[in-house]
Amino acid sequence: MTARSASSEEQPDSLQGLAWAPDGGAIWFSAYVFGKGGVLSSVRPGARPVERLRSPISIRLQDIASDGRALMVAGDTRTEIAGLLAGQDKERRYEGWNDDSIGGMDAAGDMIAGNLQVANQGGEYAAFVRRADGSPPVRLGYGDVFGMSPNGRWVYTRKLSNDRTRLFLLPTRAGEPRVIDLGGVLPAGAGRAMLTCSKDGRRAAFAGYAAGAGPRIYVLDVASGRLQPLGPLGSESPVISPDGTRVAAVASDGLVTVYPVAGGEPLVVAGAAPREEPVQWTRDGRSLLLWDRSFPARIQRVGLNDGSRELALQIMPEDPAGVLYGQILMSPGGDRYVYRYRRDVSALFLVEGIR
Repeated sequence: MTARSASSEEQPDSLQGLAWAPDGGAIWFSAYVFGKGGVLSSVRPGARPVERLRSPISIRLQDIASDGRALMVAGDTRTEIAGLLAGQDKERRYEGWNDDSIGGMDAAGDMIAGNLQVANQGGEYAAFVRRADGSPPVRLGYGDVFGMSPNGRWVYTRKLSNDRTRLFLLPTRAGEPRVIDLGGVLPAGAGRAMLTCSKDGRRAAFAGYAAGAGPRIYVLDVASGRLQPLGPLGSESPVISPDGTRVAAVASDGLVTVYPVAGGEPLVVAGAAPREEPVQWTRDGRSLLLWDRSFPARIQRVGLNDGSRELALQIMPEDPAGVLYGQILMSPGGDRYVYRYRRDVSALFLVEGIR
């Protein structure tokens, strides 16, 4: 007997935690059901599940005592956004709703862009921009945000449903959106595959897939829409230099490597440590800011020519409880930044009187 065979008509969004009932004739299980929250149910052979308990947050059944008391974990998982942007001397929070995301920041740190995942239209999240002064987010349209022009005029988005091999540039001021056909290249997923721009905004770099192969670095001439593949297959997490002549990325062998856009011999960054990847360049183009994606985030400044390393910045929420992982966007030089992280906190409860 399995709960699956008896409850296949309605599958929960997340099912975690189960235990035998004290009489051995039923299985109790916990799940998260969209629109309901945390739900504790039981099921017997040949019968439909019976809902026993609801919770506004997720719950996970651990065990059931012989007298019917249940040991459960109640969890609260959410994403938060914080940053040190223009005009600030300390970090401030920037999320509006649970699971907001970040996808772009202008060069001056005046504005950030991302997605409001609570607002969805035709399978696409709402794209927003938000200013450093903490004013409410402004919705631009729909599409997955993964870059912003250095001057803050354009937000780069891609579709999650249709038109997946085209870029949609949404204006942050008056104007019409612009569409760039990528000629069959599919931009890579979010998080570790942001699009970055040169200081003048004329070139952009991102990771993508073509004809089912990849990932690979692509350099985009923004004005003409011409796309140039760069480096070998398997490269990802690219960041273009301020002058647009080089792209730093993680090669297929895991080494941080710098590729000249005009061609030539790539440079393996000798000072990079295992699992580090580029987050941004220094303004003079002589060093990279690297991160191993752990928290606290210790951003290392690594020299390209001499392999020197020094701690440039450490980032961690003021309250570190339950912080699991995150994403960081930086301005050139790293003096302005915004980051998104997931926090997961839980408490253990002994629940009585379940019927």
